[in-house]
Amino acid sequence: NVNSALKLTALLSFPAGMGLTALSEDIMRLLYGNGASVAIGGALLKLFGISALFSGLAIVLTGVLQALERQRAALLSITAGAFIKLILNLTAGIPKVNILGAALSTLACYAVIFIIDITVLVRSGVKLSFTGALIKPLISALLCGAAAYAFSYFLKGKTGTLIAVIAAALIYFVALILLNTFDESDFSALPNGKSITEFCRKHRIIR
Repeated sequence: NVNSALKLTALLSFPAGMGLTALSEDIMRLLYGNGASVAIGGALLKLFGISALFSGLAIVLTGVLQALERQRAALLSITAGAFIKLILNLTAGIPKVNILGAALSTLACYAVIFIIDITVLVRSGVKLSFTGALIKPLISALLCGAAAYAFSYFLKGKTGTLIAVIAAALIYFVALILLNTFDESDFSALPNGKSITEFCRKHRIIR
């Protein structure tokens, strides 16, 4: 099921990307301490975090196109993405852009692949649940990222970052429930899917 694959990918990649973007500089401080590398590395992580929103979906959609025997369309999207990445990689030679050019090219590459793939699928008549599979996870991930940023802003240090991650994860999960993101089909393919579905229905996690 295309929508189930998209939703599962979005549920995992969206919060990861938003969390990485929101906590980019804090992560750099945890790894390398304070210094000039924090600002540069933080900017890179922000861009790679945004790239995560597109990369997972692009890979899934390209696989779907191949399964639907639209290999030429899949090849077109990958070629277009690679071309954009190649062109933007050249900006790394511009002093003001420097290494950020590599991160920008990666973001643009996956964004182009995602846009082409999803356009082809829609024009092919595939019914995509944009609200359930993409928009609800995105809204929840935005709230997750905002929470992570807010907590890390007021709580400094390793402990503050850890609290920010835990709080953001909780807010993300609560947002998913409040937006009625889950349904029975999301758990049916899992081991003990029936038991999980009954538990979630009992606790109003799914509609």
